[in-house]
Formats: sequence, structure tokens, C-alpha cells
Amino acid sequence: MDRPKTAKQNENSQQKKDDEDLNQGRPSSRRGLRTQQRDISTQEMKLERTFSRGASTISSQDGSGTWRPPSGIARIKGTASRLVSAASQQRTLSVTASPPRLDSQVNITDRLITQQGLSSRARSSGTGLRGPGKRQVLDKRYYEGVLQLKIQELTTEISSLRKDIENSNKEREDFLIYDRQNKERAKELTELQGTLADYNLVIDKIHTGTEMKDIEAEYQALKMENDAEHLKLEQLFKERTQKQQQIHQLEEEIKKERHIAEKLMENMSPEMREKYSLLSNDNVKLQKTIDQIQKELDTIAKEKILLEHQISSSPLKQEAAKLELKLVELEEKRNTLTSEENENDPNNLQQKYLNQVREDNAEIATMERSMNQLQDELNNNKKQLEQIEQDLEECQSDRHKKYVELRKREETIESFLSSYENMKRKESESSTQVKAEIVKMMSAISEHLVTLPVTEHEYELINKELSQIEGDSQSPGKNSICVQFKQKQLYLEKLHTLEAKLGKEMGALEERIDKTQSEIHNFENLDALKDEAEKKRSELLRKKQEFLTVQDHIKEELKNTKQKYEKIQRELQGNETYKQLQALERKFAQIEQDNFAFKEFIADKNCEMNYEKQKKTAIKLMRQYNDDLKEKYKSNLQEI
Repeated sequence: MDRPKTAKQNENSQQKKDDEDLNQGRPSSRRGLRTQQRDISTQEMKLERTFSRGASTISSQDGSGTWRPPSGIARIKGTASRLVSAASQQRTLSVTASPPRLDSQVNITDRLITQQGLSSRARSSGTGLRGPGKRQVLDKRYYEGVLQLKIQELTTEISSLRKDIENSNKEREDFLIYDRQNKERAKELTELQGTLADYNLVIDKIHTGTEMKDIEAEYQALKMENDAEHLKLEQLFKERTQKQQQIHQLEEEIKKERHIAEKLMENMSPEMREKYSLLSNDNVKLQKTIDQIQKELDTIAKEKILLEHQISSSPLKQEAAKLELKLVELEEKRNTLTSEENENDPNNLQQKYLNQVREDNAEIATMERSMNQLQDELNNNKKQLEQIEQDLEECQSDRHKKYVELRKREETIESFLSSYENMKRKESESSTQVKAEIVKMMSAISEHLVTLPVTEHEYELINKELSQIEGDSQSPGKNSICVQFKQKQLYLEKLHTLEAKLGKEMGALEERIDKTQSEIHNFENLDALKDEAEKKRSELLRKKQEFLTVQDHIKEELKNTKQKYEKIQRELQGNETYKQLQALERKFAQIEQDNFAFKEFIADKNCEMNYEKQKKTAIKLMRQYNDDLKEKYKSNLQEI
């Protein structure tokens, strides 16, 4: 049986309970720690007094009869191992101030007592923290306090990072604004530089002596040219857009056709694919050869047109061309005869062709002689023609050219008119034939309509036969005849329009021919023209002599006026008023330059000091920033 506890033991147990209650409180602030230390020091003094009076009686005895040493809590001074709130401190003071109760059920042997006070069990690993200012018991509240400190550090770091982000965003926005303003200012600067260059050009022209009327006329001419160029550019742009649209449509159509061809290729058998690939390769090769031949044909056609143009200028060249054609035909005949002679058996045909060869040789010799004679005549005629052309060019080059052009056009018109009747007759005959064929086809159709079948099966058979006939036959039918008829009608209409145009051109050409003939009639009498030219020349020489005499008189007057001017200038140089006027003029020019410089300086400073725009933008940004801060603050309050 245990003996009853004394009042002091009860008081010590009550004190231990109060200490445990204090250890379970939340961590306090620095001010709370100072008050806590003062309260603990006063409490320790009281405990020392109690332990000094009855230390032997406080200790309890266990079952073995050994005495347990007193608790070391009284010897701890100013420990900060546990953070106690103000409420817990008041509770401990009230507990210590209350008198000890004898009926408490607390047993001292239930708690561990060490020399350093209350603590956990000693561990062999030695992980407990010792020393001043360190916690000896790392409980839940300690780690909560550490977490709170880390959270505070993180919040401060996050706030600083947010501020940096906001500053960077503001700087970015400011940079964008300044960049846009810089671009606008650069555009304005380029425009102003252009206007300044224009003004400088105008000033230079005024200084050089050009009048404002000339400058305005030049300005109007340049404006007209620019407007015309602008219209041309717009028209070209429209044409380009139209061409691009057409190209786009054609590309889409090509894609569709390729897609259809690919589908057909997929549905083909392998043999058909091989045939298709071979035919496509042949098609590509043939297309290349066709392109080459077409290019050669184009070049030959151009050469032919040039040669025809050269030949049509003179009848002698036309005759020479005809003779050359005859010569070519004869050479072809000779070649054919020689080839036939070589191909056939010479033993059988030797006697037959000997006489023919002799005759042909004689004919060729005579033709060569005639050709040489014609060539000589042609050369002589060419020389005469060149001499005549040179004489005409010396007399009248431009009008001769016009006359030659008119002669060419007249020849072309005459050739067309000569062949017009034949062409018209041929076209009318072809149109009558087409009309007759159409009538025949219509009558045949009407006859077949009478004998049409009645049942659907017969209709289907007829349709199949027609499809087979259309697929097999490649000869021109009704559709081809209709197409030809339409083409002929269009061609006939074109001929009528050409006939009307040619009538008009013929009237105009006749008028021109009359004019040229009248001019030629005027220029036929060269002696009269020479006499008129001599008269004009003598008159001009006479006027020249008169002007030379006047020039000498004017030179003398100019010399006298120069002497008078130099005399007046010397007198002015010696005059004091003139000197004062010159000095005042120089001073006035200097003052004007200074005034202009001051005006430019004032304008520059006004531009630099004009900060109204920046002020407005800054106030606007500040208001936006304040509104954003208010909204963020409200959202944070709502979240809290």
C-alpha cells in the first residue's frame, strides 16, 4: 500500500500537469517568449523555495524501498524549448498561485524525470538536439511552425516573382507601344524628307531662274504621267488576278481529270495498264517531236513572211522568185527521172532513155542560158532600181517611203480583190452543197420517223444499233455537217464584214493616192523648186547681213553701257551711304539666318517638350493598373 501524499507532493503533481498543459499550446511571438521567460523564472524561484523546504518529503518510494531523486525542472532557467501562448501563461500563473490540493489523483511515478526536466526516453542513436536555443522535443507543433515559416518564405518569394512578372509585362507593353510609335514617326520622317526634297528642288529651280509657270506645267505633266502609270498598274493587276483565277480553275480541272484517269487506271486490268503506260510514253515522245517540229515551222513561216515581204516590194524580185520556183520544179523532175532510171534495169531501158536524156540535157542547157540571161537582166534592173531609189531618197526620202508603203498596200488589196470573187463563189457553192445535204438528211429522218417501231424493246434495239454505229463509224455525219454549215456561215459573215472594211479602206487609200499624186505632180518640176530654194537662200543671206550690221551696232551700245555701269559702280564704291546700305544688307541677312535658326531651335524644343501624349498614356496605364489591382484584391478576398 502506498502512503498518502503530502500537500507538497500534491502541489508538485499539479505543477507538472500545468507544465504539460503549457507544452500543448501553440507557438507564441517574440514578445510572448519574453513574458514567458519572465514568468518561468518567477515560477522556478517559487519551486526552489518549496523544494528547499521539503525536498526529502517530495520524493516517493517505489516497491524496492529506494528513493527517487527530485525532478530537475526547477533548475531550468529561461528555456525556450516550448512556445507558450499568453492564455496558457495566465493559466499556469493561476495554477501556481492556487493552494495545493490534497485529493489529486496524479502520481509522480507516472512521468519520466531527468536532470534536464521533462523529456522523452533517451535513445541510443543520439538524435536528440541539445544546446541553448534548440528544441529538445520535436513534436507536431514544432514542425507546424517550421512549415509556417517556409510557407511565409515561399509566399514572399512568389509575391516578388509576381512583381517581377508584372514589371516585365509592363516593360513589354511599353516596348510595343514605343516600337509602334517609332514606326509611325519613321513613316512621318520619310514623308517629310520627301516633301523637303521636293521643296529644295523647287527652291533650286527658282534660284536657277525657272518661272513658277514652268514648274507648275512640269508638275501637271508628271501628275498626268503618274496617273496614267497608276491606271496601267491597276489594269495589269486586274489582268493578273483574272489570269491567276483562270490558272487556278484550269489546275482544278486538271486535278479532276487526273483523278478520273487514276480511277480508270485502278479499274483497268494489268494488260491494259501496260498498254496504257506504253502509249503514254509514246505520247510524250510524240509531243516532244511535235513541239520541235512546230518550232521549226514557226521559224520557217517567219522567214517565209519576211521573204514574201521583201519580194512584194519589187516586181523584179517576184519574177526572179517565180523563175527560181520553176527551176526547183525542173530539178525535182530531173531527180525523179534519175531515180527512176537508177531503179529500172539499164539493159532494158538504155535505148529508151538515151534520147530522152539528150533532149533533157539540151533543154537544161537552153534553160541555163536563159537563166543566165535573166540573171544578168535581173542584176542590171536591180542596179537601176537602187540608183533610182537613191535618187528618190536624195530628193524626197519620207514621201518616197510613204509612197512605197501605199504601193504595197495597194498591191495586197488588189490581190485580195482579184481572188475575192473566186473565194466567194467557192464558199457559196460549199454552202449550197451543205444545205442540200441537210435537206437530204431531214427527208431521210422524216422517212424513218414514219417507220419507227412501237414497242419499247424495238426502241432499245434501235438505240443499241445507233450507239454501235456512232462508236464504230468515224465518218462525218449529221453533227459534222451542221458544224461545217455553222463554220461556213461564220466565215461568210466574216467575209461580208471584211468586204465592208475593205470598201472603207479602199476609199481612204484612194484619197491618199490622190494626195500623193498631187504632191508628186508638185515635185515633178525640180527646176522651179530649185529656183524657189535659191530665192529663199539669197533672201536669208540678205537678212543675215542686216542682222550682222545690227549686231555690230548693238555691241557698240553694249560697250558704252558697260563703261557707264563701271563708272557708276566706282562712284558707288566711294559713296558712304552705299557702304552703309551694304553693311545693313549684310546685317539683315545675318539676322534673317539667326532668326531662322532660332525658329528651328524653338520648334525642336517644342517638339521635345510636348509630353501631353506621354502624360495621357501614363495616366491611362496607371488607371488600368489600379483597376487590375483592385480586381485582383477583390478576387483574393473572395477566395479567402
